[in-house]
Amino acid sequence: MYAPKTFGGGQMEFYEVEELGQLKRNSIGILEPDGNPSRAFPYQMHISMDRAEQCLIFVPGLLFDAKLGRLGAGGGYLAFITGNLINTKIPCAVNARDIVGAKAGTPENEIISTLSIATSALTTILVLAAGVLLLIPLQPVLQAPALQPAFDNVVPALFGAMAYKYFRRNIDIAILPLLLMSLLFTLVPALISSTSFMIIPSGAIAIFLAWRKFRKQSAGGEP
Repeated sequence: MYAPKTFGGGQMEFYEVEELGQLKRNSIGILEPDGNPSRAFPYQMHISMDRAEQCLIFVPGLLFDAKLGRLGAGGGYLAFITGNLINTKIPCAVNARDIVGAKAGTPENEIISTLSIATSALTTILVLAAGVLLLIPLQPVLQAPALQPAFDNVVPALFGAMAYKYFRRNIDIAILPLLLMSLLFTLVPALISSTSFMIIPSGAIAIFLAWRKFRKQSAGGEP
């Protein structure tokens, strides 16, 4: 097995690793090969196609597009150490790349990804700082009885908005479980405290409808 070792200037070399004792932590604490020249990957040897097809390469990354383009080393590292990748960092990087038209794997993509993720992290910090500073002055407003119903429905509103994104993709499958569960919770309010258990029957209905749709498409020869 060969593992990568990074050098300055964005260079990377591969060294054979036979045991964990041959790995050393680099400046940021990541285990890498010790860089022994005798175990360097023999680039001068031409690997035949038959042997190349037997090679398996693991490539770590946070995000790959349809063309296997990566988020970028700088953006990936910054997104990893700041957290909240799926909700903010990766969408910011992808949208910024699409807006400027940068291609994956290019220096432009690396710069755009890093800047967009850094901007997202700074924005999050500013929002949190503003919330902390305004918490006491706004406390009487936030505790007003008129706003309590709104706070009680924040989580359902968020999950409802997220769920709609998936419902509209297969509305013919989602509509029946959605209507049945809505009717059931309306008629039996006590079930609201048992929503996690109601996922099982609603999921079973959705799976059954998806199976029927698949059977019809297979029988009709549809893609």
